[in-house]
Amino acid sequence: MSRIGKQPIELPSGVNVAISPGRVQVNGPLGELSQNVPARMQIDQDDGTLVVKRPTERGDDRAL
Repeated sequence: MSRIGKQPIELPSGVNVAISPGRVQVNGPLGELSQNVPARMQIDQDDGTLVVKRPTERGDDRAL
């Protein structure tokens, strides 16, 4: 994974994230956003940050 891809994503105060297999939904003071993601991608939420991890080094996983 690239160096930028390994960085945690910091969430501002007032932003809520709902993670389900294949979907991430973000709600905040500026609106709402939902995004489909491959179910095999691992997204961890911890103390106001998100960390995205890919399962393998295959080309299609690396492209995400």
